[in-house]
Amino acid sequence: MMVHSADHVKFTDMPLLQSLTVEARRPNLLVAVEEHTTDAVLTSLKRLCQEPIVECTLPGALRLPTSGAGTLLLHDVAALTIGQQIELFDWMGDRGNTQVVSVTETSVLELIRDRRFLERLFYRLNTVFVV
Repeated sequence: MMVHSADHVKFTDMPLLQSLTVEARRPNLLVAVEEHTTDAVLTSLKRLCQEPIVECTLPGALRLPTSGAGTLLLHDVAALTIGQQIELFDWMGDRGNTQVVSVTETSVLELIRDRRFLERLFYRLNTVFVV
């Protein structure tokens, strides 16, 4: 199994983060947050993300947008079940212009190593890794 980290962006680099959420070809973002900072990060992300924003809090039901635009904001992506991971991976193959922004306090790389997270989904979610 090969796991490489992607480009890293600091959350405090707001101009760069802002550009990643407004351009026509918006990359997927995987945002790693420290404990107890998640709410503040989510609040900031909601101000940056393109509408409509479909917010999905996990664990729970996976709500995927039906339109081909806007943003899917996933919190906590590490809590996806294997079935939900497969569903999300398949949906992302034909998502149109919907940007996926995932937030987690958990190391997804450790979950991949433990075979609890699909490596192929990690690479679809992890176009730009934000810390």
